[in-house]
Amino acid sequence: MNRRKFISFLSFSALYSSSRLSWGSDLYHIKSMSELRNFKPEYIGQEVYLESYYVGVGRGGGYFTFHEGVRNDNGGTVISAVGGGYWLRRLHNDLCLVYDFGARDDIDGFDSTNAIQGAIDNCNHISLGGGDFNISHPLYLRSNIIFDGDFGSLSSLVPKNSAFMKGSIFAPGNYHPDFLQKIIKKQILDYKNNSIKLDDVSGFRKGDIVRISSHESTLSFGFWVENYIQLSRIIKVDSLNKTLIIEHPVSFDGELELCLASTDSVKARFGRPLFCCTDTIVRNTEINTWDYWIADSCTYNMLFENIYGSAKSVVYGNSYCYTTFKNIRIKFTGSVSELAFGSHFTTLEGIYAISSDEGVSKKEMISWTEAGRNCTLSRFLLRINNNETPSTIIRISGHSNAIIKNGQIFIFSNSNNILSVENYGNGQPECANITYSNIDVYAKESINVFCDVFKANDTATIEKVSFHNVRYFGMKPKVALLRLRGTPLNTISGVDAIIYSKYGGDAKIAHAKGNYIHLTSVAYESNTEDYSTNNVTYSKVN
Repeated sequence: MNRRKFISFLSFSALYSSSRLSWGSDLYHIKSMSELRNFKPEYIGQEVYLESYYVGVGRGGGYFTFHEGVRNDNGGTVISAVGGGYWLRRLHNDLCLVYDFGARDDIDGFDSTNAIQGAIDNCNHISLGGGDFNISHPLYLRSNIIFDGDFGSLSSLVPKNSAFMKGSIFAPGNYHPDFLQKIIKKQILDYKNNSIKLDDVSGFRKGDIVRISSHESTLSFGFWVENYIQLSRIIKVDSLNKTLIIEHPVSFDGELELCLASTDSVKARFGRPLFCCTDTIVRNTEINTWDYWIADSCTYNMLFENIYGSAKSVVYGNSYCYTTFKNIRIKFTGSVSELAFGSHFTTLEGIYAISSDEGVSKKEMISWTEAGRNCTLSRFLLRINNNETPSTIIRISGHSNAIIKNGQIFIFSNSNNILSVENYGNGQPECANITYSNIDVYAKESINVFCDVFKANDTATIEKVSFHNVRYFGMKPKVALLRLRGTPLNTISGVDAIIYSKYGGDAKIAHAKGNYIHLTSVAYESNTEDYSTNNVTYSKVN
C-alpha cells in the first residue's frame, strides 16, 4: 500500500496535530526551520510548505522540495535533510528575502548580520522586503547581484567610535593602500589603447577585472598611492601573442604594472580576501550608522540608487570605477564626499547632503584626491548648519577631468575657501581640466574666498580650470571673490572664470598670467592690483 496516499480514520487525531495540511492532502506544513531540519523526507521530489522561519512569526516561509545528493546547507535556500539529501527552496523570479535566511525585524536589537550576509552570498536578487534590520558588521557585497531594500532599513548595532569600518553598512570591495602594497604585480611590457602585452598571460581569463598602476607613487596620509590607477575588464586573452584586450583603454605614458583586482592570497580588513565588487546594484535602502556607510571599497560598473539615512559621509571610499551614485540623501557627521585611491569615471548625481545637528568632524566637505580622474558631481544640494564653519567646501587636488555642476550650497560662514583647485606638487598627480559650473552659494555670514586656485610650490601642476556661471549670495568676501596663487617660477594660467556676486568682491592674483576673468556684481568693484598679464573685467548689473 502506498502510505503516502493512505489516511485512516484511526490516524486522524494524530494527523490533526502533525504537520499535514489537511485530511487527504499530500503536502506537509512545517512550522519552523528547526522543524524542517528534523523532518525526515519520504521520497525524492517530496514538497513541503514551511510556514515561517521561526514559529509564529509568519516570515521566511515557502515551498521546499527534497533532492538526493549533497549540497552545502546555507541556512536559507538549501537545507540538509535528515538521513541525507537536501531541501531546496522554491524561489519566485530568483528573489530571496532576507527573512528566508533568518533575519528578524520583530525583535528590538536582533542581530541579522549573518542572515543577510547569507542571502547575499547565496542569492542573485536579495530584498529586505521593506523590513527594518540591525547589523553588527559590514555586509560584504558579491558581484553580479541586486540588493534591493524595497525601502527597508539597515542600522548598525556597533557602539559609536568603535574601530574604523566596524559600523559600516556595506563593503563593496575592500581596497586600502595598506593592503594593495602586499599584492604581487606583473610588469607590463608594452601597451597601446586597449591592448596590454605581458610575458605570460596564464592565470588571466575573459571577464576578469585587472588593476593597472604606475610605478611612480606619492605619499598620502602615510601610504604610497600610485600616480595612475585603472581598473578594466578583460574581454579577450590572446595566449599566442601573450596579450590581454581590455574593456577601457589605458590613458597614461610611463611604466605600468598589472594584477588581478581580486585575490585570495592577500587578506584585507577583518581578514577578508582582497576583492573588487563588479556589476552589482544596491538600491532603495535606508542606512543608519555613526560610521561611514561605505569605507574600504573597490567597485567596477556598480550602481547605488535611492540610498538615504544618516552616516559619517554621503559618498566616501576608495577606487570607485565606472560607478554611479544616484539619488543619495544623507544626514552626515563627517564630510560630504571623499573619492580616493584612484577613483575614476564615477558619477554622483542627485546628491542631497545635510550636516548633522551634532556638527561635523571634517574641515573639508568634499575632497577628491589620490590620482582620481573623470569624476562628476551633478544636481546636488549641500546644507551646513549654523553650528559648523568648515574651512573648505569643495577641494579638488591630485584629480583630473573633474566636473562639479548644477548645485546649491548653503553655509553659515567659511574660514578658507568655497570652490577650490589645489595642487601640492612633490609628485602629486596633476589637476587638469577642472570645471565648476552652474553653482549657487548662499552664506549667512562672512567668507574668506569664494573661488580659489593654488599651486603650493614649484612642482605643483594645474592646467585648465573653469568657473562658469558660479554665483555667490552673501556678504562681500573678506579676501577675494576669486584668488589665484602661483609661485614666481610656477605661475597659474589657463583659468577661465565667470563669477557673480550679489554684494561685490575682487580678484586677488599673485604669480598668474594668461587667465580670463569676468566678475559681475550689483556693486561695481574698483581695484588697485596690476592685471596686465591677465584679462580681468568687471560689470555691474541691477
